[in-house]
Amino acid sequence: MTRELVICAVGDFCPRPRPEDSATQTLFAGVDETLGQANLRIVNVEVPLTTRKHPIVKSGPHLSAPPQVADLLKGRFEVALLANNHILDHGPQAALDTIEALHKRGLRTVGAGPNHEQASRPLIIKAKGFSVAILNVCEHEFGVAGKDSAGGAGLRPFHLIRQIIDLRAKHDIVLVFTHGGNEMNPLPSPRVVAMNRAFAEVGASAVINTHPHVPQAVETWKGTPLAYSLGNFVFDSSRERDSLWWVGMPVLLKFAEAGGGIRAAMTPIFTRLSLPSSRLEMVRGEARAQLRRWLKEISRVLKDERLLQEYFDAWTTMDGASYYRAFMKDHGMRVVTRQDRDAYAGLRHLWTCEAHNELITTYVDMKFDGRLKAAETRLDTLKKWMEGEPAG
Repeated sequence: MTRELVICAVGDFCPRPRPEDSATQTLFAGVDETLGQANLRIVNVEVPLTTRKHPIVKSGPHLSAPPQVADLLKGRFEVALLANNHILDHGPQAALDTIEALHKRGLRTVGAGPNHEQASRPLIIKAKGFSVAILNVCEHEFGVAGKDSAGGAGLRPFHLIRQIIDLRAKHDIVLVFTHGGNEMNPLPSPRVVAMNRAFAEVGASAVINTHPHVPQAVETWKGTPLAYSLGNFVFDSSRERDSLWWVGMPVLLKFAEAGGGIRAAMTPIFTRLSLPSSRLEMVRGEARAQLRRWLKEISRVLKDERLLQEYFDAWTTMDGASYYRAFMKDHGMRVVTRQDRDAYAGLRHLWTCEAHNELITTYVDMKFDGRLKAAETRLDTLKKWMEGEPAG
């Protein structure tokens, strides 16, 4: 009999507490059937599950949720991804609290640990006769573990390539989950595309990214499915948000024996967190048809590297200027005048995070070459895509 394995991967999970007894049924009732199609379910837990309130020195929000939030995942997911920019929001011990809370509910974790070496270790799972290796890493914001302190596994592309090659020789399936990129942009940057394609070429069975908070383009690169952002699965917010914030794009990954090897296929699906009912729903009807057209349009850009760069340049004209000003004027001046840890936090955030560094570098290059104005020609289309609307 031909072996077959279906894996469902979903995006960012950062819910407010739902203490009522029926919370799990209420939240997931609309998507349980879809989750049930998979043999293995994987979720990115984007919040430390802890009662500790010890905000670290950082720029950006500090997230937290009580450990009982993990009850919402119990019995529905088998694996939690923890390499992300919020796992250390309340310190190393809070990261360990998160691991403990999830383990108590029967979930296995990957991407975080008591030190960087252990955080970077793969998770090995046997499922439906397949040996599956899972890797999870994040860009260098404020969530990365130290040599002797807990946190997430930092993104080290060349080290990750060596891991993929080694694991592919020993396991049937190697899944790579990265966490990074530009928030709210429906297109990945050229750097992210080149990196994820390299992971595919050295043996990754699928490469999935989280963090941008909106779905992004997808492609199959030399037989390997690549999803550049799954968007938010459940990310409650009291702030007014753009429409795509509430849209998730879980993917169903199907692996089947074929011709002496294992063939992979990916099916993106769309969910929405309904604000009135506070529950997840499948996107259906005309809304689903529109999102499918939208996904087809943005994914077509990946086929043309020059076009992809043009759209990233357009994004840079919007976002790059503010990051550049923050880096040079706001945070830079604070470091010069104050030279304390709080002042360095913002500068470090922009300097060491790969996505922010890429954006600032691109902005500086465009400003130096005098091509900022010309790059705005793609903005109208990009802004439509940012709303989840087809532009063609």
